[in-house]
Amino acid sequence: MFRKCYLTVFLIFLTGLSCLAISQKNALHVDEVWSYGQANSLAGYDLDVEEGKTYEPAGDVVYGYLSASPDNTFNYRMVYENQKNDNHPPLYHILLHTICSLYPGTFLMPMPGRSTFCSWP
Repeated sequence: MFRKCYLTVFLIFLTGLSCLAISQKNALHVDEVWSYGQANSLAGYDLDVEEGKTYEPAGDVVYGYLSASPDNTFNYRMVYENQKNDNHPPLYHILLHTICSLYPGTFLMPMPGRSTFCSWP
Protein backbone atom coordinates (compact mmCIF):
# COMPACT_ATOMS: atom_id res chain seq x y z
CA MET A 1 0.00 0.00 0.00
CA PHE A 2 2.71 2.49 1.01
CA ARG A 3 4.83 1.50 -1.98
CA LYS A 4 2.01 2.44 -4.40
CA CYS A 5 1.51 5.73 -2.56
CA TYR A 6 5.20 6.63 -2.84
CA LEU A 7 5.25 5.68 -6.50
CA THR A 8 2.16 7.79 -7.20
CA VAL A 9 3.61 10.83 -5.39
CA PHE A 10 6.92 10.37 -7.22
CA LEU A 11 5.18 10.19 -10.64
CA ILE A 12 3.12 13.30 -9.87
CA PHE A 13 6.31 15.11 -8.85
CA LEU A 14 8.10 14.07 -12.07
CA THR A 15 5.11 15.13 -14.18
CA GLY A 16 5.04 18.54 -12.51
CA LEU A 17 8.81 18.93 -12.95
CA SER A 18 8.53 18.01 -16.64
CA CYS A 19 5.71 20.51 -17.19
CA LEU A 20 7.76 23.22 -15.48
CA ALA A 21 10.80 22.50 -17.65
CA ILE A 22 8.76 22.45 -20.86
CA SER A 23 6.96 25.70 -20.00
CA GLN A 24 10.36 27.44 -19.86
CA LYS A 25 11.07 26.61 -23.51
CA ASN A 26 11.66 29.74 -25.58
CA ALA A 27 13.46 28.49 -28.69
CA LEU A 28 13.16 25.81 -31.34
CA HIS A 29 15.56 22.99 -32.15
CA VAL A 30 16.66 22.72 -35.77
CA ASP A 31 14.51 19.60 -36.30
CA GLU A 32 11.42 21.53 -35.20
CA VAL A 33 12.22 24.33 -37.65
CA TRP A 34 12.62 21.83 -40.50
CA SER A 35 9.31 20.18 -39.56
CA TYR A 36 7.50 23.51 -39.84
CA GLY A 37 9.30 24.26 -43.11
CA GLN A 38 8.40 20.90 -44.64
CA ALA A 39 4.81 21.32 -43.53
CA ASN A 40 4.31 24.94 -44.68
CA SER A 41 7.00 26.20 -47.06
CA LEU A 42 6.27 26.72 -50.74
CA ALA A 43 10.02 27.02 -51.37
CA GLY A 44 10.67 23.42 -50.41
CA TYR A 45 12.84 21.81 -47.77
CA ASP A 46 15.30 24.64 -47.16
CA LEU A 47 14.79 28.27 -46.22
CA ASP A 48 14.85 30.22 -49.49
CA VAL A 49 17.21 33.17 -49.00
CA GLU A 50 19.75 34.85 -51.27
CA GLU A 51 23.29 35.00 -49.94
CA GLY A 52 24.39 38.54 -49.14
CA LYS A 53 20.91 40.02 -49.40
CA THR A 54 19.51 41.98 -46.45
CA TYR A 55 15.88 41.28 -45.65
CA GLU A 56 13.87 43.98 -43.86
CA PRO A 57 12.24 42.96 -41.62
CA ALA A 58 14.19 39.72 -41.31
CA GLY A 59 11.34 37.95 -39.54
CA ASP A 60 9.13 38.01 -42.66
CA VAL A 61 11.31 35.45 -44.43
CA VAL A 62 11.46 33.19 -41.39
CA TYR A 63 7.73 33.43 -40.62
CA GLY A 64 6.97 32.75 -44.28
CA TYR A 65 8.95 29.53 -43.96
CA LEU A 66 7.46 28.48 -40.61
CA SER A 67 3.78 29.40 -41.03
CA ALA A 68 1.05 28.58 -43.52
CA SER A 69 0.38 31.63 -45.67
CA PRO A 70 -3.27 32.67 -46.07
CA ASP A 71 -3.25 31.69 -49.76
CA ASN A 72 -1.57 28.33 -49.05
CA THR A 73 -3.82 26.72 -46.47
CA PHE A 74 -4.70 23.01 -46.68
CA ASN A 75 -2.26 22.52 -49.60
CA TYR A 76 -1.42 18.87 -49.07
CA ARG A 77 0.22 18.52 -52.48
CA MET A 78 2.89 20.98 -51.30
CA VAL A 79 3.43 18.92 -48.13
CA TYR A 80 3.84 15.80 -50.29
CA GLU A 81 6.32 17.56 -52.60
CA ASN A 82 8.38 18.72 -49.62
CA GLN A 83 8.32 15.22 -48.12
CA LYS A 84 8.84 12.96 -51.12
CA ASN A 85 12.66 12.97 -50.84
CA ASP A 86 12.68 12.70 -47.05
CA ASN A 87 12.87 9.43 -45.11
CA HIS A 88 10.14 10.35 -42.60
CA PRO A 89 6.50 9.38 -43.11
CA PRO A 90 4.39 12.40 -44.09
CA LEU A 91 1.52 11.95 -41.60
CA TYR A 92 3.13 14.17 -38.94
CA HIS A 93 3.76 16.97 -41.45
CA ILE A 94 0.23 16.66 -42.84
CA LEU A 95 -1.19 17.03 -39.31
CA LEU A 96 1.16 19.93 -38.57
CA HIS A 97 0.14 21.67 -41.82
CA THR A 98 -3.54 21.13 -40.99
CA ILE A 99 -3.14 22.77 -37.58
CA CYS A 100 -1.09 25.63 -39.05
CA SER A 101 -3.72 26.10 -41.78
CA LEU A 102 -6.33 26.78 -39.12
CA TYR A 103 -4.24 29.84 -38.11
CA PRO A 104 -2.86 31.18 -41.43
CA GLY A 105 -0.04 33.71 -41.22
CA THR A 106 0.57 32.93 -37.55
CA PHE A 107 3.51 30.96 -36.22
CA LEU A 108 2.45 28.27 -33.74
CA MET A 109 5.05 27.65 -31.05
CA PRO A 110 4.89 24.11 -29.65
CA MET A 111 4.32 24.25 -25.89
CA PRO A 112 3.43 20.76 -24.62
CA GLY A 113 3.42 22.03 -21.03
CA ARG A 114 0.39 24.28 -21.67
CA SER A 115 -1.35 22.64 -24.61
CA THR A 116 -0.48 20.98 -27.87
CA PHE A 117 -0.04 24.26 -29.73
CA CYS A 118 -0.31 27.85 -28.58
CA SER A 119 -0.56 30.76 -30.96
CA TRP A 120 1.93 33.57 -30.41
CA PRO A 121 1.00 36.31 -32.92
